[in-house]
Amino acid sequence: LTGFLCIMVCTIIIPACKKPDLVINTTEDVNIVGYLEKYPDSFSLFKQILDRTGNSAFLNAYGSYTCFAPTNSGVKTYLQKIGAASVDAADLNTLKDMVRLHLLGDTVNTASFTDGKLPVITMYGQYLVTAVVNTGGISSYIINRQALIVKSNIKVGNGIIHSIDNVLIPATKTIAKQ
Repeated sequence: LTGFLCIMVCTIIIPACKKPDLVINTTEDVNIVGYLEKYPDSFSLFKQILDRTGNSAFLNAYGSYTCFAPTNSGVKTYLQKIGAASVDAADLNTLKDMVRLHLLGDTVNTASFTDGKLPVITMYGQYLVTAVVNTGGISSYIINRQALIVKSNIKVGNGIIHSIDNVLIPATKTIAKQ
């Protein structure tokens, strides 16, 4: 009888000692930085800029952002324009301003785009302006008359990414001066 009792106790207690499965993440979606890392052929230079400017940490955490992520070819053109041989050679404050111009503190998908300014201001403090252009029978969104959206509405764990073909340059003149 004691042997039977011992077997019964063991069959009840041992399965109860199983380690519970803990959920660490609220979603399996990658965040903005995770997406950029997933596609280094397209975004390694922008990711390098985010690392250098100290923005990778918060863009890889919980939040709600819209990122206009320039492709590697767009970043190369930008670096040539500012006279920098590489991301490391570029002025840090210039890069910080560039990143802030490409980030919104809320999610904005293309359904919110109109011919005119977006409803949310950039972290740089300027509004981005959108329009639609038709080239060769293909319509595309253009941002600030500077960059075409290559791929839009990429949902990630902490927001939305719009891939653009050029780096956005901040406005230096008011609308009246233009």
